[in-house]
Amino acid sequence: MTDNELRALDREVAVKMFGVVPRDVRIKGSTNTVRVLTVSQSAEDGLWDERELRTVFGVPGYSANIGSAWRVVERMRELGWRLSLTDLAGDWTAIFAHNGEKRMRTAAAPSAPVAICRAALEAVKQSEG
Repeated sequence: MTDNELRALDREVAVKMFGVVPRDVRIKGSTNTVRVLTVSQSAEDGLWDERELRTVFGVPGYSANIGSAWRVVERMRELGWRLSLTDLAGDWTAIFAHNGEKRMRTAAAPSAPVAICRAALEAVKQSEG
């Protein structure tokens, strides 16, 4: 996957898994607004410098960092899903199974974080309808 594809996956995880919402904020010294993602309701729509924007509004690299991907696993556990993760023949396979039901979602990828993110999104989409 390209860097842009990974970032798009991270944004989708942030929105679907953690309730992140887009907001428009204005950069200091500019009349331009920037669309950012945040879960923080305390973030004001006021003036921000670019360094502050990166600090407050950055989306974690869920698809690139196993620590961030594990936050997805923990969120899935809260929703009643359990993870099975295997490394076979160079590809990682993530399987989320829902407690007490015969629902499973599987994804394979060259890295464990990407497999986790893909399988989690599929499971959440299945739950939504």
